[in-house]
Parts: sequence; C-alpha cells; structure tokens
Amino acid sequence: MPPTQRDHRVTPPLRSLLDRLRRRIRAFIWGESTALAVIWVAAMFWIGLALDYLPVLAGSSEMPKGGRLAWLILSAGGLIWILVKQFLSRMFVPMGDGSLAIILERYFPAFDDSLLTTVQNGGCEPIEEGEFGRELLAHTRQQAEQTSQRVALERVFNYRRLARQAGLAGLLLLSIAGYAWSARDAFGTWSRRLFLLSDETWPRRTHLESIDFRNGVRKVARGTDVPIRVRADANRPTPPPETCTIAYRTEEGQRGRVVMSRVGGIRDGYQYYTYTGKPFSGIVSGVQFDIIGNDHRLRNNRVEVVESPTVIGVDVHCQMPDYTQLATRTQPWQPGLRLPKGSRIQVRAHVNKSLQAVAAVSLAGTDDAAHESAITEPLTATPQLVAPREFTLDLPRLQQGLSIDLMLTDTDGVTSLRPFRLTLGVLDDSPPQWTAELRGIGTAITTQAEIPLVGSVTDDYGVDRAWYELEIAKQAPRVIPCLLDREGKVSHTLDLQRERDAATPLRLDVGTQLTLTVKADDFYDGPEGKNVGQGERYELSVVTPDQLQALLDDRELGLRRRFEQLLVESRETRDSLIRMRSQETPAELTPDNNTQQRLQSLRLLRVERALQFNQRAAQEMLGLAAAFQDIIAELRNNRIAAQDREKRLETSVVAPLQKVARQSCPPLDVALNALLKQLHKPGHQQSLTRTIDHLEQIILDMEQILENMLELESFNELVDMVRSLIAEQESLLDQTKKLQRKQTLDLLK
Repeated sequence: MPPTQRDHRVTPPLRSLLDRLRRRIRAFIWGESTALAVIWVAAMFWIGLALDYLPVLAGSSEMPKGGRLAWLILSAGGLIWILVKQFLSRMFVPMGDGSLAIILERYFPAFDDSLLTTVQNGGCEPIEEGEFGRELLAHTRQQAEQTSQRVALERVFNYRRLARQAGLAGLLLLSIAGYAWSARDAFGTWSRRLFLLSDETWPRRTHLESIDFRNGVRKVARGTDVPIRVRADANRPTPPPETCTIAYRTEEGQRGRVVMSRVGGIRDGYQYYTYTGKPFSGIVSGVQFDIIGNDHRLRNNRVEVVESPTVIGVDVHCQMPDYTQLATRTQPWQPGLRLPKGSRIQVRAHVNKSLQAVAAVSLAGTDDAAHESAITEPLTATPQLVAPREFTLDLPRLQQGLSIDLMLTDTDGVTSLRPFRLTLGVLDDSPPQWTAELRGIGTAITTQAEIPLVGSVTDDYGVDRAWYELEIAKQAPRVIPCLLDREGKVSHTLDLQRERDAATPLRLDVGTQLTLTVKADDFYDGPEGKNVGQGERYELSVVTPDQLQALLDDRELGLRRRFEQLLVESRETRDSLIRMRSQETPAELTPDNNTQQRLQSLRLLRVERALQFNQRAAQEMLGLAAAFQDIIAELRNNRIAAQDREKRLETSVVAPLQKVARQSCPPLDVALNALLKQLHKPGHQQSLTRTIDHLEQIILDMEQILENMLELESFNELVDMVRSLIAEQESLLDQTKKLQRKQTLDLLK
C-alpha cells in the first residue's frame, strides 16, 4: 500500500506511538497558530493605539478615518495570513505513518530504521521467499516495538518556542485586559475608533478655545493687524500650557511656527494667550493655521483677507431754507462743502461692498479750519440701508458745522479700517453789507439840511428793507424808510425840514448832536430773527447857517494853503529845469569828478523829479477841485443862500483847477517823457525850452487861480463883517426888547 496512508495492520504498540505523535503535532500547530494570532492582533492593537494617540500628546490630531480603516484591513489581513499559512495549511495536511516514522527515526536513532521498515512492510509478504525473510522482518518489528517503549515524544517538539509565544500572547492579552479595566473610557474610545471607525476624538488634558475664531474663519480687511487670542481651561487637572504654538501656512506657500505669549495669570477660570506679529500684522493675504497647546490642537483656523468697506461717493440732497429763495438741489459731497444755515439735508452714500450695518458717530470738534463750530450733542439720526451698497442719513436741520464718523460693516462682518469722516460746514447768513456815503454833507449841518445818501446794500440772498435811523439826545430813535432798486442801489435824500414839519415833528435844535445810521435787514427766518446790517454811523452836529459858513471858510482857507504849497513846488520844479539850460558846471561838482557824467546824471534826475511832481500835482489839483465842490454841495444841501459864493467857487476855482489838471498837465507829461529820451542827444535844449515854457504857462494859470481864491477870501471876509454887524444888530434888538419888557413891568408895579 502507499507509504502515506495509515496501515491498520501495524502492531498495536507501534500504532499507538504513531497516533500519539499525530495528535501532538496537530495540537502543537493549533497552539502555535493561536499564539501567533493573539500576538499579531494584540500588537496591532497597541501599535494602532500608539499611532492614533501619541500624536495627540504631541499636539497633533488623531489618525484619520482612512488611516484607521487601512490599519484595520492590515490587521485583518495579517490574521488571515496566520490562519491560512500557520494553521490551515499545516493542520489539514495528511500525515501518513511513513512520514511519522521518518520523523521518529530522525529524532530517535535507536530505531535504526526498524520503525520505518516495519511501517513500510507491516501489511505485505516478505520480500524474499523463505523462512529467513520472515524471521528478519519479525526481528525488525520486535526491535521497533522494544525501542518504542523508550521513546519520549517531547523531544520531537520545540516547546520552549511555543512557551515563549504563548507567554508573549498571554502578556499581550493581559495588557489589553488591564488597559480595558483601568482605562475603560480610553479603551472604549480606541475600540470605537478602530473597529467602528468612529470620528470620536480622544479626550484632551488641555482644552483651548479661540476667542476670535468661533467657526474657525475670520474675515478681515486688507492691511489689518489681526491679534490671535486663545484661552485655556484652567479648571482641569493638567495645568494650562506655558505657551501655545501657531503653525501657519500662507496663501503664497510660506510655512512657519510662532509662539503665543501668555497674558498675565488665570482670570475667571481661564488662562489667556495672544500673538500679534507676523504673518498676522498688516495682513495682505489669507493665512491658515493651527493652534497647539499641550495635547489640544485647534485645527483649520483661517484668516481670509477681503477689501475694507469704503465710501466711494456721497451725494448731498439739500432742501434750502426759505430765506435763500433757492431751489432744492443734489450735489456731490467734497471736503469743505458748506451749506446755508437751516438747510434740511439727506446724505446718500455709495460704497464698494454690500453692507449689513452702518454706525454714525458725531464728533464734538473738527480739524477743518473752514468749520467754525461742530455739534456737541450725539447724533440722533440713524443711517438707513436702502440698497446693499447704498445708505442714507437724514441729518437734523443744519444750524452749525457737522463732523460725523461713519463706520461701515459689510456682509462679511468686516468693519472699515478707518471711519469715513463726513464734514459739512455752515454758511451763516451774513447781515446786509452797506457801501454808502453822504454826499455833500460834512460833520456839521443846519436844521433845514438835506442829507443825500448814495450807495448800495447787498446780501447773500437779498435785502428785505432798508431805513435810516436818527438818534437825537432825549428823543426816541426815528426810523425813516428808504427805497432800494432791484440791484440794491440807493439814492435817497433825507430832508430834515420835512421831518420837522411832519405829523410827528422831529425836534432838532441848534447845538444838539444827531446820529445817522443806515440799516437794512434780509429774509433770514432763523430763531434768532432777521439779520440786520448797518452802514457807517455819522455823527452830525446841528449848527446855525452862520456857524456852518464859518466852518466852511476855515476849510476853504486850508485848501488855499495846500494850493499855495503846490504852487511853490511848481516854481521850484521850473527853476530846476531852467538851471539845466545853463552851461555852467554845478558848484557841487569838483574838478576831481567826471563832470560830464555827473552833469548828465543830475539832468536825468531833475527831469524824472519834474515828471513825478507833475503827475502828483495833477492828482492834488483834482482833489482840491473835489474838496471845493464839496463846499458848494454843503452850502446847497444845508439850504444856505450863498448863490454868489457858489458861483464864484465854481467858475473861479473849481473849473480852472480841473482845466489845469486835465488839459495842461497831461501835455507836460508828454513833453517831459520826450525830454528824458533826448537828454543824451545833442539838440535837447529845444525840447527843454518847450517843456519849461509849458510849465511856465501852468504856473501862470495856478497864480491866476490863487488870485481868485484870495479875492474870494476877501469877499468872504466882507460877508463875515456884514454877518457880524447883523448879529450885533439882532443882539441889540433883543436887549432893547428885554429892556422895554422890564420897564413895562416896573410901571405896572
């Protein structure tokens, strides 16, 4: 029969030996396979636990689900390999008697091939015919049976290796059991994470919370300094970490680690940490980072950089106050914009991003010099979002300068880096401005005077009315309206005689002081009332006609003296030009000097001085003529009967002065300018002579005017003498009347 099959005809002792060996081999295979399986599973348990939990202790995170699934597959694959290769492939392999006999022959040489021979020939006839063959086979069987009595099957197996494997497997099983008993929560966590692939995380000894990254994402404006702040729970058995670490990666691919600073001590059960440096200062691109503290790691925090919400345009809708008489208008806002006081304003702002909120904060002051004041009370108006990128702000009636900071918050939750400052200045309504003068009236007037007012009054938005205001001691001020044309010009004459004869007469006595003020108001309708503007105040003294004429005589005398001085200067100028015709070297030049050059310079200087004097003299003569005209006007406006004097002044003084200034002086200017150009040329003497002759004629005309002034002064003196005689006569008449009255009273007594 085949050697690999069991032979039931082998003798019982040998059969028992072979069966016992077969059972022990199968038991050894089972034990060794079991130990290897236990060792593999336990080792994968502990190694997987280490791979999953040890990174947590270093501040990293657990093994991801994919890694745990791969580890579980690897563990199962190793276990299957052990079962197949170490158990099934060995346990169920056929073990024939011949194979077992060979094993025993190898480990027990005492058989001397007797066992193998017996097994192989146990059921067959002897190989050789005859008695000798059967005896030899019986002897071999007997030897095998005798030797089998001394066989110890333990020598066939390596029980030490099996013991080591079993011991190691037992220790690993005990360690797992101990871990499961002593750390049930951790054992359960790892079991669920490994076998159920749960996303449950390991409990941390340290717990961190991000203060500013509630959902792990924070959007900030470009260029912002982003402080990173976290806090650690200080109520845990493990003390808070000394420092926390930030591991970051920017959008540009830069990586790094920075250390957060510990802030003070524990407050309210938390320890705080902060970091404000790079890459979070002046941030311009996104940053993704983790925060690590002991075994806790805040993962996947992200700073996203967006544009700051900014006002890109502002329109101001202004409803003008009634007093301006202006239509409602809308105009772009720009720094320094000023609007009329009392305007109703709505601000419409356009921004670069969609908004979720706008806050307006009024300031108590402004740096803009154009705004004289600013509101000091909080702004009561609230901005209203009318579109994702537009908002309006209704301001209170503009009474003083506004300075408002607008803080924008967009739909990303980003607040503008700097507030947008909206400033509005106030155009205060100015009082009407007068540019007026009294024509032909001095500081003294008579009781029957006419006071002409000529000029104009202007205002920002129009003048409502204008008037005189007369103030006399111990009398209520008198208001006298005056008419304005459409352009605000006024040409009005105040007749004191008419006011004295009015229904409510004006009491105006000689010796009193009259104050005349021109005033006007506008259409301003503010709470403080209309704006009133006034012109110059004129202080006028009320005198008699004789006193006024005496004052005018003194003024005329002063004007004559000014003219006399002008005539003297004219003669000196003529004499200076006459000396230029002399061929003699001036005495002030010494022979050591360059006589010809000095003489030329002196001539040039004299001509230039003559030119300057002529221009000044023309202006002064026109001024004197105007002053004499004022005297004439005062005589007329004060209703003083002096027609002869007026005519003399007009024909003998004013007209000649104007003629000399306007007709004689300009040709002299031309002659002097021509002389300047010819001084360095030969033959300039003729031009010089013509110039001197022209100046001589002007001097003659001025001398004639002076003579007329002197004659007029003599006439005035005669008039004064007559006036004094009349005054004495009136005084004598008054005294006579008083004496007669007294005598009559004495007779009655």
